[in-house]
Amino acid sequence: MQEKNKEIRFIDSDYNELFRIKDGEYITVTTPNGVTERRCKYIDEYHTQIGYNTFHICEFAELMERGGSTYRPKNTPSYSLEQISQEEFSFMFAPQNESENRGCICYIRGYFDNSIDERFQSSAFIENKDNYKIFHTDDFRRECDNVINYFRFQADTPILKNRLRMHNAAYDTNAQRYAADKEIFGFRVTTEQNVYYFRCDPRQGQYNLYCYCYDRQTLEKYKDLQFAKQETMQGLKKYAGIEPQKSHKKAEPER
Repeated sequence: MQEKNKEIRFIDSDYNELFRIKDGEYITVTTPNGVTERRCKYIDEYHTQIGYNTFHICEFAELMERGGSTYRPKNTPSYSLEQISQEEFSFMFAPQNESENRGCICYIRGYFDNSIDERFQSSAFIENKDNYKIFHTDDFRRECDNVINYFRFQADTPILKNRLRMHNAAYDTNAQRYAADKEIFGFRVTTEQNVYYFRCDPRQGQYNLYCYCYDRQTLEKYKDLQFAKQETMQGLKKYAGIEPQKSHKKAEPER
């Protein structure tokens, strides 16, 4: 593996992947005694040097959990769950017109399994092959993993931790609910390059998450185009409505 492609994997003690960083980058470790930054060096797929010590990745996870400590990439952004409009639910489903390019890179379908811990299981799918080839870069993949895992383990509102947390988040945040099914609600997460739409359904036996991932610039162009089309249609309707209607009725004689 070439140096520039080496990635260090961080997991929890159940081997759930939390995030990845590049070889030589830093993590921030928060302990009951304070916050420290530690440089990480890639050893192999299962070992890394963190600070001055070398750990098996599961050994480090267990050590952190026993001490009540948390860890995340240095300068990890605090992703926010943004409120959406009812119209934005259209970006959380397959497109009605497949010939239009919405900028979707891929979408993730996930659910909480029936284990005690309700482990989150997910798979990724492609909507537009051209977008996938262009935008599905290492940076996107890393950010997408970090966004999903942030809302599993690190966020103040960890909607992807289990069904109960997801269910409660709808009330805690006054989330927009889908008009066709009030049990479904949604959020938007915006980063510098991408937009992630979360469609949440905490019911057991359902897919609990659909996350549609978009290239931000392409999505904004698509929205602008749709807005322009709507404005044009409204203008035409308004113009048609003010056209005087010709009457063929003869005028009544003056009395």
